[in-house]
Amino acid sequence: MLDVFFEKEEEMKSFGDMLKKKSLSKNQSSGDLIQLEKEETDCVSKALAFVFQRHRLQQLLTDIIQDIYYYTDAEEVARIHDLAIGMFAGESLNLEVPIQEETLSSKALEFIFTDSIQGKEQVHFDSIIRFRMPQIRELAVYITGLAIDEYKREEDHQSFIHSLREHVSIKETSCPLIHVLQGESFRFYSEFGMSYNRTDLVTLLKREALIFTGLPTNEWNLSPLVALNPSVIYLYGNDPSEHKIQTVLNVFEERVQFRQTSEFPFSYMQKNRNDA
Repeated sequence: MLDVFFEKEEEMKSFGDMLKKKSLSKNQSSGDLIQLEKEETDCVSKALAFVFQRHRLQQLLTDIIQDIYYYTDAEEVARIHDLAIGMFAGESLNLEVPIQEETLSSKALEFIFTDSIQGKEQVHFDSIIRFRMPQIRELAVYITGLAIDEYKREEDHQSFIHSLREHVSIKETSCPLIHVLQGESFRFYSEFGMSYNRTDLVTLLKREALIFTGLPTNEWNLSPLVALNPSVIYLYGNDPSEHKIQTVLNVFEERVQFRQTSEFPFSYMQKNRNDA
């Protein structure tokens, strides 16, 4: 048997819910108790990590953001906090620096709790937290630093999108309508169904002074649209949540109409014309 003690009833309840254990005992000196069969102990570390994330992690992260990284603005603190929570939960983020899975996910906490309960017949949740807090805090500081890096990239991206939005609103439109097909790279078609091949796009991008927008001349999704600056964009695809689609929607806003790929009005041959 393994006895797991909690000082706070709500933490004991979360632990029991995680393990689908409804029964508990009271111990006047040690707090609430859940008893587990030996074969269940493999799940204990995961459940203890879950309890910590649910009841203790949020305040720890807020303290770190404010006291170590000196963020005080409520919106900034909230956004960094959310990013850090996502990293602890193992959410996939487009980080520039690859991070080991065991560092980003809740498994990092599981490892700490596993080491704390190894070979024991009784464990006290609060005692583990007090004894292991230096390790937990070090991990939380590291993850918060990554979250801040991600937050800064988000801010830079939003500033970039805002500048592009201003650019296309001031720049004169060069065509009334462009049809765009979603894919690994966008495919562009005139209002009459003639496709722009790679040579057409290279010529277009050389002619336009996109260097002032911060867009690279070898980018084949957003750059051609900014160069063409159409009055209306019909964007065909099956995944409106894709990053490229969202960027076009953010830059061109009400000019974009998203439609299903099946609604593309031109022939199959036109959709698959060689771009060479």
